[in-house]
Amino acid sequence: MQAQSIAQSGMSAATLRLDAAASNLANAQSDGALPSADGSVSDPLAPSVYAPRRVDQISLSPSASKIAGVSAQITAEPDYFASYKPDATFADAQGMVASPNVDPVTETVQLITAEQSFRSNMSVYKTADAMMQMVLDIKA
Repeated sequence: MQAQSIAQSGMSAATLRLDAAASNLANAQSDGALPSADGSVSDPLAPSVYAPRRVDQISLSPSASKIAGVSAQITAEPDYFASYKPDATFADAQGMVASPNVDPVTETVQLITAEQSFRSNMSVYKTADAMMQMVLDIKA
């Protein structure tokens, strides 16, 4: 039974990883107004730059709590670079805008990793289920 809960937590973490990578790829071109050094934007109506998503995952040991497996959560991490786009309506006086720091190659690798992780955990879940069924058949 514990193997299934561990596998289920792994599938949940893989799903979050997939969501974060897909969101980063979809919003990689979502430029925004370049914040000043103090973090403020001169035009409050200007769009803000997309904050790439990151998955924080920790291992849950059975000794620390009754639950074993992994815990994961998505956090938005403001990470951008200045790029020159003078035709943008929200560009500053030098024609600079903030572009999210998203690497498509890294995000594609994250998608593949999430898929493989989900498949592996699903295999563990199915194997544990089959073993449980065999035990129930033996006892019956």
